[in-house]
Amino acid sequence: MRFANPPTGLSRRRFVTAGVALATLSLIPAVSAGWAATQIDHVGLFMQVSRLISRESLSPQIGAALYGALKAGNPTLDEHLRVLATMVTTDANLTIESLVDALKSSQQPQLLATVHSIVAAWYTGVVDHRTYAYEGALMYRPTRDVLSPPSYTRDGPLNWANFQPPNPA
Repeated sequence: MRFANPPTGLSRRRFVTAGVALATLSLIPAVSAGWAATQIDHVGLFMQVSRLISRESLSPQIGAALYGALKAGNPTLDEHLRVLATMVTTDANLTIESLVDALKSSQQPQLLATVHSIVAAWYTGVVDHRTYAYEGALMYRPTRDVLSPPSYTRDGPLNWANFQPPNPA
C-alpha cells in the first residue's frame, strides 16, 4: 500500500492562511503585554498606598487580589490611587493617621472612603463578603506568636469529623 505524499509546493491558499495565522499570533503578546503593564502600574500604586497601613511587609499576591476586588466595586479606584500615591510620595513623613486627618480637613469624602476600604480590605482580608486573605489578614498579626487564625470549630454543627453517612437500608 502506498501513501501519497502531500504536495510540497506553496500554494496561494497556504501562504494566505499562514500569513493570517502569523499576524494573529504576533498581536496576542502585544495586547497582553500592554494590559499587564497597566495592571502592574495600578497594583503598584495600590501597594504604594497600602504600605502606609503597615510597616511590615505586605504580600504582593494578596495586594493584587485585593486591588482586583476593590476595583470591581469602585470604578474610580484608579483615579483615587493616583491622587493618594501622589500624596504619599510628596510627604516622606506621612502616616495613615496623618493621611486620614488631611483628607478629613480638606473635605474629600470619596478619597477618605477609598482609604477606609483599603484599610478594611487589608485588615480583614474580605471585600464584598468574599475572602481574599485569611491567614494573611493584618488583624491576625499582633497575636500571631500566641494564637493562630481561627479555624473550624470542633464538634460543632455539621462538623465533618462527626459525619455519619446515611444508612442505605
